[in-house]
Amino acid sequence: MNSTQNKKIEQVKETTMIVGIDVGSEKHYFRAFNWRGIELTRKPVAFSNSMEGFNSFYNTIVELMQKSELEEALVGIEPTGHYWFDLGQFMGEKSIKFVMVNPHHVHKTKELDDNSPSKNDRKDPRVIAGLVRDGRYFYSYMPTGVYAELRNASNRRFVLVEEQTRAKNRLQKWIAVYFPEYKGIYTHIDAKGGLLVLKQAPTPEEIVKLGEEGIGLSTLFQTNFFRLFFRYCTGV
Repeated sequence: MNSTQNKKIEQVKETTMIVGIDVGSEKHYFRAFNWRGIELTRKPVAFSNSMEGFNSFYNTIVELMQKSELEEALVGIEPTGHYWFDLGQFMGEKSIKFVMVNPHHVHKTKELDDNSPSKNDRKDPRVIAGLVRDGRYFYSYMPTGVYAELRNASNRRFVLVEEQTRAKNRLQKWIAVYFPEYKGIYTHIDAKGGLLVLKQAPTPEEIVKLGEEGIGLSTLFQTNFFRLFFRYCTGV
């Protein structure tokens, strides 16, 4: 056990209530324990992924702390996609300390407990809380204001770049299958002139029907400068 994990374990004091949350798309489930691992909730408590549900969760843990004479809560979450974002922001606004546990650790720990890695809303919150108590967690940074906007914009850019790459790969595949001569004419798969031609005649047979003159007109006519030039010369 390294010093970093020891410091994390030291965050759990006798006055700390440990909460494990199993995050879902519409509903979340949580269970609360004291520092010794004794459960304070009789069964998993469900709350909806909404402001009403978040307030219900907050009121419940405050009531449990008062009843058990505890001073602070340490909440552990297994990050599931983007479903925890709103809950994380809510806890940040309420000054509730929350940490993340590795989904792989949750999976392996469930196997040790009952020799079954199956997902269960009753079992997962207990496993998550146990990992937090043992110091097997990490912190998550939740940006606010302009930093949150920059983070969202950056993530969205990565998604768009990946989608663009997939689209180009599909285009290269179908051109290689139906029009292998294309690369002998255009160096780049997304050349503007080539895309304009393909828009009018996507197969070699249709290009033959279009003819040399038709190819020239279809390419030039869709470019602003040549469209104006064509209209000027023809009087159209």
